[in-house]
Amino acid sequence: MRKLDELYERLRKRARADWLRRHVGEDPSAASVSVRIACDNGDSITASGKVR
Repeated sequence: MRKLDELYERLRKRARADWLRRHVGEDPSAASVSVRIACDNGDSITASGKVR
């Protein structure tokens, strides 16, 4: 697995755990997350999706 994929997976798991901790009892299928990754050279990637 590529390093960026590993970092994204770790971020996704933390976001899900954080959401579940804050929204106990609510429907997690309604959750979504947006992520922006910036590089030192000014390039950036923005992604969003459902928290699974």
